[in-house]
Amino acid sequence: MIGIPPEPVLFTTYPAGIAKPASVTAITGFATPAPGAPVDVTHATVPGGGRASLTFGGYAQPAPATTGPLDHVVLQVAHHEEGDVQSVKMSVDFPGSTCTGVDNSLNVPVRLGASGPVTDQVDLAPCGLTQASQLAGLTVAYTVAAGNGGTTAHLGGTRVDLLSGPLVKAAVSFDGRTSTVKQWTVLP
Repeated sequence: MIGIPPEPVLFTTYPAGIAKPASVTAITGFATPAPGAPVDVTHATVPGGGRASLTFGGYAQPAPATTGPLDHVVLQVAHHEEGDVQSVKMSVDFPGSTCTGVDNSLNVPVRLGASGPVTDQVDLAPCGLTQASQLAGLTVAYTVAAGNGGTTAHLGGTRVDLLSGPLVKAAVSFDGRTSTVKQWTVLP
């Protein structure tokens, strides 16, 4: 029988919920999302030396509500860029955030290419987000700065994953019928 060799997979033992933005609170250079479309799916053409930014919020505490502390809060952003990109950054603002403003915003890897979005993940627990209740008033500002040649930025969506329990890395193989966990490790 031919099977797929074990592949590493990261997951938590207790996913608590997912939150998505409901509104745009500020927009500069990005196209206004279409009515009825997700608020965080858009694009921007940025001239050389310019910037484009999109701030969204309206994150709601997912049901069932998580009242205890969270072990990991992961912001996922799907994006890609074309042209001359100087930087891609995200500022995450909520009461007590240490990742807000120009000086403390998070660097996001530049993903050059026209083949479609790549999803990057950023753990927000080090920014101080440790309770689901902190989602009330949370805003995320996504900013792209162009180099001298200008760039086109594509934002394909965002979400916040609220995770409770240990983060586990498992080697999982698939033989065509079933998945089998070959080994697992609890990560710090």
